[in-house]
Amino acid sequence: MFVLLLTGFFTGVSSAAILKGKVTDSSGLSLIYATIYDDVIHQGVVTNALGYYEMKLQPGKYHMQCGMLGYKTTSFSFSITSDTTTIVHDFRLYEQTLEMHEVTFKANAEDPAINIIRQTIARRQYHLNQIRSFQTSLYLKTVLRSKHLPKKFMGEDVKTPDLDIDSNGRGVLYLSEETADYYSNNGRQQTIIHSVRESGDASGTGMAQLPPILSFYENSFNFFSSRVLISPISENAFHYYKFKYMGDFRENGKTIDKIKVTQRREFEPCFNGYLYIAEGDWALHSLDLLVTKEAGLNIFDSIRINQRYVPLKEDEWVINSQQIYVAASILGFVVDGTLAALYNDQKINSPMSDSVFNKKVTSIYDKDAIKQDTAYWRSRRPILLDKDEIRNFLIQDSLNRIVISKAYTDSIRRKKNRIKPGDFLLSAKTFNTRENRSNITVRSLVFATNYNIVEGLNFAPRIKWRHKLDTGKYLNGSTALRYGFSNKHFNNIYRFYYTENDKTWHGRSSMLGLEAGKYVFQYDADNPVFQMLNSLDALFLHENDLKIYERWDANVFAERKYGNGFSWFARVGWQRRIPLNITTQYSFTNNSDGSFSTNLPPNLASITPWEQNDAFLTHLELKYKPGFTYIEYPNYKQSISSKKPEFSLTYDKGVRGVFNSKSDFDKVRLGVRQALQLKLLGTLSYNIATGGFLDAGYVSIPDLIFPYGNRGIGFASPYLESFQFMQYYDFDTKRNLYGEAHIEYKMKGLGTNKLPLFRKSMTYLIFGGNAFYVNNSFYYSEAFAGLDNLGWKAFRLFRIDFVQSWSSMGHTNGIRIGINPSNGMAVSITNSGAETHSEW
Repeated sequence: MFVLLLTGFFTGVSSAAILKGKVTDSSGLSLIYATIYDDVIHQGVVTNALGYYEMKLQPGKYHMQCGMLGYKTTSFSFSITSDTTTIVHDFRLYEQTLEMHEVTFKANAEDPAINIIRQTIARRQYHLNQIRSFQTSLYLKTVLRSKHLPKKFMGEDVKTPDLDIDSNGRGVLYLSEETADYYSNNGRQQTIIHSVRESGDASGTGMAQLPPILSFYENSFNFFSSRVLISPISENAFHYYKFKYMGDFRENGKTIDKIKVTQRREFEPCFNGYLYIAEGDWALHSLDLLVTKEAGLNIFDSIRINQRYVPLKEDEWVINSQQIYVAASILGFVVDGTLAALYNDQKINSPMSDSVFNKKVTSIYDKDAIKQDTAYWRSRRPILLDKDEIRNFLIQDSLNRIVISKAYTDSIRRKKNRIKPGDFLLSAKTFNTRENRSNITVRSLVFATNYNIVEGLNFAPRIKWRHKLDTGKYLNGSTALRYGFSNKHFNNIYRFYYTENDKTWHGRSSMLGLEAGKYVFQYDADNPVFQMLNSLDALFLHENDLKIYERWDANVFAERKYGNGFSWFARVGWQRRIPLNITTQYSFTNNSDGSFSTNLPPNLASITPWEQNDAFLTHLELKYKPGFTYIEYPNYKQSISSKKPEFSLTYDKGVRGVFNSKSDFDKVRLGVRQALQLKLLGTLSYNIATGGFLDAGYVSIPDLIFPYGNRGIGFASPYLESFQFMQYYDFDTKRNLYGEAHIEYKMKGLGTNKLPLFRKSMTYLIFGGNAFYVNNSFYYSEAFAGLDNLGWKAFRLFRIDFVQSWSSMGHTNGIRIGINPSNGMAVSITNSGAETHSEW
């Protein structure tokens, strides 16, 4: 038997009694998420899927009201004495009978709903500002259930023994419950999580940032959606919605109007459903609203929101319960989820100590939040578990003990260590030792094989190694080997480093290491040329963009991330740069003269001599992003990034005379970048930088300023960092001052939802430009317009742009195709390094 223990109302009173029962409709069917609530003590519970409820109460007099959307509220009065142990009361709710009073509002043809919504919008700002401070206790239950699962996904079995799934693929995939107190005051917010239980994970922390109380008094908000959703009582609601009066009913002396809400046009970011408005107060009494994929949802097929409000006193309505239902189907996975929240002990505009708030901490866990036993949860659970949830807790808790056992983890390790046909080809292969204390990863052999005109066919395997010393402390190693079959050069470089992640502050870490050996590098350390694409270009198109040299390295490097938005990286070392020449002209096709271009771009040769040289170099990067906040878990703090601009400063110096170093220069770069959320207007992102050589006594080619160019076969280079049609190495410089800017504006459906072709495909328009400027005779600029959010269901990863460029060397245009996931992180085809701050 699961019951709710409500403490702190009566003090010094004897043991509590239990009120329990069932809520059904007029035909006897169980009602889920019906609310049983006492408006004097501001406490309540919610029914489970079978309609049952339980509530623990102290001695006293009570007047319980039971209500649910679409049903007439009924009440039950009773008393509890010190001798009372159990009171059983079943509520039967009857469908709400609506009365029609059209002439009450306006004696013309206008639907009465128009005046009701107009009055509600007129008081929207009042209700939005009415609650200057708010505090409440809450209980949240989060459940994700599968309706169907495929047998395999990407070659792996989906229905593994640690899932509570039946033969039809139905079952609970995730289950957690939490109790917390929430405080807000003049924009400050704080959540104190008292307890959390996550099925199958004894150390699970649930949701640290709980689902917000969605305020439909706001004009718009963003929740589980790639687009901002418009409230049906927003300032411009009549532009987006149609309203129909369905009738009214009386409840607790108030007339409640039921209004049907319908979006005016398809594919708008709007809801459909019902609003219930309390007349006179013109406040939300409850709502049942649905938004579907047509509104621009990428991940989910639909999101449904139910809310119920209660009056604390005259004209003071506060949230009582909120249920959010989500549904999704993709690649054979059909799932739905429920986030059911119940709010109790609501107080508004009551005195609140400033000590409750910490402007840097958004959520705090009690030290024992994840240690509470079953008896604790039985006494504090206001929504009884359903049968499959009870089963899931029992099964997953038992399985968890097996899954974390050494025998099980070792069996899984041995299984994953087995070599199967196809391993090492398209993906990396990792081998783990006992207890996973060490692992070795071997790079894909296909991606390790390439072709260029300097080395010919080359083979470049990479191996990484990691050993755990203690919690958060690791020794790491990696090596890259490379052999060119045409120039017959063998290269090998090693890196060893120690990393430590702060156990008490996640997001704070340190790294210290050294690197030594000889390897092949591109002139531009950003590696703008993707080697596999260059292999295809060289073999099939007789074009070779990859420009490389060999280099001996001996470096020491260190990094520190403070977890507060500030980090630095430093490297000191010696290099010997060795020019390389073309050794093969082989290609499947020939150009007009039958030869490839030189390995040294003409523009670079005109800037500085290219010769073998030694260099002693220092490198320092500083980054700072203000506004970081934190979550204080029971045993550690977690950093949360902010939406404020990120500032960066990079300084490089070549030191002459140290270890025969010829380098003599100082180079600096200062940058700022940010993504601005403009609500319905979309997103505006920018990345702006300036810098140059403070002095340039001797600058070798690898030390030049390299704008990130792109000349490939149609694939985009990283957005907001590169130039889509700037030819490689055409605008490299050692000037003392330059400016660089990247700006893009994503409309996120603004405008395109009015055009049939665009709105059905849910594609977004995107505009922007990139510019690099030294002076009026040495500059590059480009503008682009394209379509974002291309793809299918949740896999809307692609974008396509038309780009027009203008520069001091001429102009061109063309198409670029790239990858741009819906989470906003731009990922394009680029030749990234193997490690952080790596060039190999």
